[in-house]
Amino acid sequence: MLLNALETMKRHSVDYFICYDPSRLSRNVSHQLILIDNIKKYKVKLIFVRSSFEDTAEGRFQITIMAAVDEYERARLKIRTELGKRAKAYQKLLTHNPNIYGYKFNKETDCLQVNEDQAKVVQKMYNWLLQENLGPSKIADRLNELSIPSMRGKLWSRVSINRILKNFSYTGTIYIRRYDTRDYKLNKFKKKQDKVSIVEKPKEQWIGIEIPAIIDKYVWEKAKTILDKSKRIYKKSEYPSFLLSGLPICGSCGGTMSGKTVSKNNAAKNRYYCCVNKYNYDLPAPKRCNSKLYKAEELEEVIWKKVSTWMMNKDEIERIFVTDIYYKEQIDKYHTDKLDANIDIYNLIKLIEDYFQNMTISEKNKILHSLIKEIIIEENNITIKAFISKFVAEEF
Repeated sequence: MLLNALETMKRHSVDYFICYDPSRLSRNVSHQLILIDNIKKYKVKLIFVRSSFEDTAEGRFQITIMAAVDEYERARLKIRTELGKRAKAYQKLLTHNPNIYGYKFNKETDCLQVNEDQAKVVQKMYNWLLQENLGPSKIADRLNELSIPSMRGKLWSRVSINRILKNFSYTGTIYIRRYDTRDYKLNKFKKKQDKVSIVEKPKEQWIGIEIPAIIDKYVWEKAKTILDKSKRIYKKSEYPSFLLSGLPICGSCGGTMSGKTVSKNNAAKNRYYCCVNKYNYDLPAPKRCNSKLYKAEELEEVIWKKVSTWMMNKDEIERIFVTDIYYKEQIDKYHTDKLDANIDIYNLIKLIEDYFQNMTISEKNKILHSLIKEIIIEENNITIKAFISKFVAEEF
């Protein structure tokens, strides 16, 4: 509003600028004098309702003293408020309502209590992620289809679901005084270049407060692992163009390896895997990774061939498909009393091979993630750490 008033004085003829009190103009001494000079430059008469002001040496001295007193009082009030909040936090009491879905804030005790209905929804979210492999977007769609409202009564979104699934507070501990939010609320009044960001404080300054747990810590950690891996896989696209997305780890520095497309002189693009720390210019040059780039086609062929060899093992397929356990599962599944026991293993393998050949990169990537924990690459050595079968280091 003040900026609008100054803009109006600049563009139009204005006789008076009326302000209730000098402190309403600004509580900062230097800001007050700058504003007074701007108002004077536009040949506008400045009037304060609660006090008289003359633009003289004595008048400026008087308003400077008043502004200094206002600024001092504001600083004292801020310190008292801060100390009060800090004392409250050290008593393991919340200093404000954190507005967490699944809880309700008790103003009398300054504590959180479980909102039973919402807590059940939170538990469903984690179950859908872990048991049905639904991502945040699919979970949001399901909740909206079930007409379950969000905390603000609106539709669920991928962002709101993701925020809940990553919130450590559901395990029984909420951290306060974790972020420095000074002047953040004033961003709406500032120019883009003057806006401030929320900064996370050092962990030793956080204060943990115990609250009723809705999710087991082990469940939360499993969910975090899935979401972190998913973020790496689908960071640029829902369907990764790199077969190994989310799996390679640099053996030199331990950093993540990601896909990189390189082209020279508008020629055909070449795909590589490289360590993210190789081109991390936030790091000083000596600390950047000096590992080489690996041709994607060669690396993907080696890994997929190794995994395919294990998956297409005749003895393993026969052990899985020609067992009483398999038959029992199929009988239960198709509600039949018997199943043909004469399975042609070779034809079955041929069908599986054809299926693999027609799979998309995204589908193959999902298979790799279901079998492999990570792939460590260092020089010419490839170490595949798998969930099901222990693979030895490969060279290429």
